[in-house]
Amino acid sequence: MGKKRKGASPRASRHAGRGDPAGGTAAAGPWEWVQAWMAWLAAVVLHAFGVEVTGGTESAGTAEEEEEAGEEEPPAAPEETPPAARGPPGACGVRYKRSRKKTCGGVCYVLRHGERIDHVNKGLRLANRDDPALSAVGLRQARDSAAALAALPAAERPVAVFASPFHRTLQTANEIATRLNIPLLVEPGLGEYLNKGQFKAQPKLPLPTAEAWPQLDLSYAPLQRTLSTYPEKEADCRARFASVLAALVDANPQAHIAAVTHRFGVQSIIEDGLAARRAGLVTNVPYCSLTALERRVVGGVKEWSYRGKIADASHLSDIRGIYFKR
Repeated sequence: MGKKRKGASPRASRHAGRGDPAGGTAAAGPWEWVQAWMAWLAAVVLHAFGVEVTGGTESAGTAEEEEEAGEEEPPAAPEETPPAARGPPGACGVRYKRSRKKTCGGVCYVLRHGERIDHVNKGLRLANRDDPALSAVGLRQARDSAAALAALPAAERPVAVFASPFHRTLQTANEIATRLNIPLLVEPGLGEYLNKGQFKAQPKLPLPTAEAWPQLDLSYAPLQRTLSTYPEKEADCRARFASVLAALVDANPQAHIAAVTHRFGVQSIIEDGLAARRAGLVTNVPYCSLTALERRVVGGVKEWSYRGKIADASHLSDIRGIYFKR
């Protein structure tokens, strides 16, 4: 019989250095060595799957630990998209994704003034030929327009009416302001196209007063303090109408407003803002015709769209002379 081995075998010592769970045993027979190797291999496999093993067996843990382990943490809230990844702010104070079309909420009813008195009586001597008043028919057209706006649902009625400082536009706007009981705001930026064919010099207009126009709001600070300078180029006039009307709508988000201006102003915003010149949507702008415009944000860019009415005169009871171009 051979000598009895003392202490750990050299092989067991080697495994002890490698972290063998059998390492450090005093003496082991062949069967014990097989069991040790199987336990060590099982520990390696279980550890790879995240199971903690102590002494070659899986640790049971306490009931409290198992309960805590079974509880799943609620999913973290998604991080807010940084502002740079969104579209630019719209006029309504919110940001719009570039891939979607959003309504800005600003709506403007653009009207041409009523019939001019010098259209009816071309030989009439006027104190100021550049600033004629409305005819009797024109005044009736203005009242029809006011009635049409008053017949709209309450949420769609204008809350203010902006007007060119010419007498005929103020008369038209005054009928609207009185019927709807809303403020009348004078905006020179909506003034007439000061071309050489219609004017001989810079027009001189009287300063509007509350006595003449009871609904006039004198606290309003206009976007353009005075009329444009005569003579005015067509391109400059078109840009003026577009920028002023857009600024008025953008300054009144989520609201409906009305703007009373002149033929060329209405025509230019229809042609340029809605690309109607190419589409052939309008050939003329009748007296007191109504155009309903809405500002939208598409791909981060504001643009105009119309709401069913373009130079519409169906609300007028008297259509005599409504297609007169001046």
